[in-house]
Amino acid sequence: MHSQFYDIVIIGAGLSGLQMLIQIKEHYDFFKHKKIAIIDKSKKTENDRTWSFWEEGFSRWDLIAQKTWDKAEFHNKKSYTFNLDPYRYKSIEARYFYEYALRYLDQFPGIHLIHDEVLNVQPKVNQVEIHFKSEEKIECTYCFDSRPDLQKLENTNEIYLKQHFKGAFVLFREDIFDIETANLMDFRLSYKDLCSFTYVLPITKRKALVEFTLFSKDLIEDASYDEHIKIYIEKYISKRPYKIFKTEQGVIPMTTYDFQQDHKLGHFKIGTSGGWVKASTGYAFKNSEKKAAKVIQNLKENKDPMDGVYSKRYQIMDQLFLDVLSYRNDKAAALFEELYSKNSIQQIFKFLDEESTIQEDIAIMSSFKPAKFLRAILRQKLGI
Repeated sequence: MHSQFYDIVIIGAGLSGLQMLIQIKEHYDFFKHKKIAIIDKSKKTENDRTWSFWEEGFSRWDLIAQKTWDKAEFHNKKSYTFNLDPYRYKSIEARYFYEYALRYLDQFPGIHLIHDEVLNVQPKVNQVEIHFKSEEKIECTYCFDSRPDLQKLENTNEIYLKQHFKGAFVLFREDIFDIETANLMDFRLSYKDLCSFTYVLPITKRKALVEFTLFSKDLIEDASYDEHIKIYIEKYISKRPYKIFKTEQGVIPMTTYDFQQDHKLGHFKIGTSGGWVKASTGYAFKNSEKKAAKVIQNLKENKDPMDGVYSKRYQIMDQLFLDVLSYRNDKAAALFEELYSKNSIQQIFKFLDEESTIQEDIAIMSSFKPAKFLRAILRQKLGI
């Protein structure tokens, strides 16, 4: 059977795959003569998730953002309100992101969208073979694979927490919400002794996303998310009538696993399966945009596609933070309050964006009680 050959194949038209597609379009002159395929078994028309993130000022994402916020809140024993300037917090529904990215297919005749299910990928010395459920196969020079394999994380000795959540889009009959302020973390309602908080994004004065989130090793019963959302709304938002018109649910890995070991020959992991989710927070949108841009720049410069994509410095800090969260999950609320009460939100965003200086990193880490991280360092380095 004769196989189609492509210069670049992207498996998965999700966040990371489509961020790659957008970056390829940004460098059209270089890639216009390349043959590129993007593979997904789905038509990508469903609204299956919401991405939220911060960035400075305005960008292309404001064109499709569901809502943006200039202020944010944090609640635990005390409450804090932050003016985000020059940052803005933004939220995008998946359907609009998919539509935005996939429209480039019509403008770029060298990109082919293949609707099929990948069975396996076989890296070889000079090419990569991709086999489909339909029994077809294609070959390529570079394969960027976003299919997650979370089961392997369960079978390693690395720290593996799950950021798991359920969100309810609620609608009140009356004006309730302050639409200028996003509630990023509210620890006032917790689940047992686990790291758990509520996240509220007001979309209009009557509509908001209310999401109950946990950072823990194990998942909880589905009914427990619903119960906590209901209690939170009635206790901290309003006792007035409301209805839930949509829900969303997900699990995001937070792990010290070294995803770089999974890159083989021309087969590279991207997205969640490539460690593109920020390990200590679970934020993925801007991380994926930055890493996709770096991969594409590397291809233009004929470098290893993953050169400079991972920062060892921030990986070490993520490992320490995850170690503390893993061993003292019940102390997470106090840990986050130390972070938010002792630093400006701009410093925190810069640190989490991996754009801070070493001096700024030291200032952030100095916010925490040293004993927690000293024990984490001993566990990481000495195994005690």
